[in-house]
Amino acid sequence: MYIAYHPSDAGYRDRLAAQLAATGMTVWFQPPAEYGTQWLTVIRRQIDTCGVFVVLMTQRAELSDWVDQQVAHALTAGVPIMPLLLERDWTFKRLSNAGHRTFTGVSPGMLPRRPYLDDLRTALGLPPLVPPSPEPPVLQPATVIALPPSRVDTGERPNPGWEDLHSPSARLVWSPGGETIAVAGNDGTTYFWDVAVGAVRVTIEQQEEISALAWTPDSASLVTGDVDGAVRVWDAATGRQRLHISEDRQTVNVAAWSCDGALLATAVGDRSTIRLWDAATGAAVTTLNAGRHDLVGVGVWSPIEPHLLAVQDARSLRLWDTNANTVRARVSPAGHYGLAWSPDGRYLATTLDEEIIIRDAATMTEQHVLIDRKAALRCVAWAPDGKRLATGGADCSVRIWQPPHPDPILVLDGHPAAVYTVSWSPDGRRLAASGGGWTPLIWDLPAEPPTPTPRLIAQTSD
Repeated sequence: MYIAYHPSDAGYRDRLAAQLAATGMTVWFQPPAEYGTQWLTVIRRQIDTCGVFVVLMTQRAELSDWVDQQVAHALTAGVPIMPLLLERDWTFKRLSNAGHRTFTGVSPGMLPRRPYLDDLRTALGLPPLVPPSPEPPVLQPATVIALPPSRVDTGERPNPGWEDLHSPSARLVWSPGGETIAVAGNDGTTYFWDVAVGAVRVTIEQQEEISALAWTPDSASLVTGDVDGAVRVWDAATGRQRLHISEDRQTVNVAAWSCDGALLATAVGDRSTIRLWDAATGAAVTTLNAGRHDLVGVGVWSPIEPHLLAVQDARSLRLWDTNANTVRARVSPAGHYGLAWSPDGRYLATTLDEEIIIRDAATMTEQHVLIDRKAALRCVAWAPDGKRLATGGADCSVRIWQPPHPDPILVLDGHPAAVYTVSWSPDGRRLAASGGGWTPLIWDLPAEPPTPTPRLIAQTSD
């Protein structure tokens, strides 16, 4: 394996080389004293025969003619290239122009995690660090949430799943009281599906695609946000509009209630702010500024602290004290999609590429990292018992996890397309999921979860 780097990154290079060597990989790099020499006698031959070419991507590396020369030769030689992005939002133009847009980002100073190491080993013809785990039991759906035909095109895609990330989709959330499942999608319609009867009880029609959906803690109201910046609160019993808040004319990414139901948090489009509203009157309370370039994608209130809001963007995860308008904690990097509090407020689960990261909410330190190599993760939700997690993604399946066990204990199969949303029933005995294809499903879960199979995980140090 060949590592290309700028001399300023030599410290990180040494740590990375030690990590790779500790897992059985042979590493070569040019010593700093010889940097920029021996091109014809050593460097070209090393790149031609390296097996995998790793480049440490930083601004100073891209501006280096010497690093650029090495990258260019690796592209010409057809060597597998697996870049490591050390600085956020700084990818190499030469790689992008050559159609190579896949890279692995790492937190500042942190070494890559197991998925990257396994990919390196695979490219080198070595076995993965962890042997394949036994396949977990698979459950088929028990109930299809039957909805009227959508107003959008739901024709079949040639490759359902990965390409279906852009197909007509539905969002779904189970009411805290358990009586109703709200389903909304990009045709502008929201349905209140009666769980006991198994049929739609109330239909709400809007003009714009619904992009956010959340119940009040008492199940009395539902908030919807659409792609035109409209935030509306609806009566759960009648479907009548209680409140209308007009945001900027951009997609509503966040519409979430505080745990006491007193505040409503919203965030839209390419804005880096979170707005708080009085849930009873719709009056503006305050604005939280997430940072100039940090565009808010997900926001979830603590289930036990009415003034604690978790906010996630492409760069970081923040804990906002909304009473003091201050950031209590911040970690980076963060994913674009899933974010969930455990029911007792002790833990936060986030998804980042192939990882489900569970953090202690008090210290924001990582407690467990679960790895899913089969799906581009799109959502995560804690079970009411706080012991299980559900995730969904682009492979059309839902997986149930029981931390700290590293493997899923159940796979919920049968969804026709990518899964964007998973939602537990309040008693934790059923799980609903929706996404592409406009076909929400419900699975009945076993009273006793399967016992995880013990498995030894090889450890790598940061």
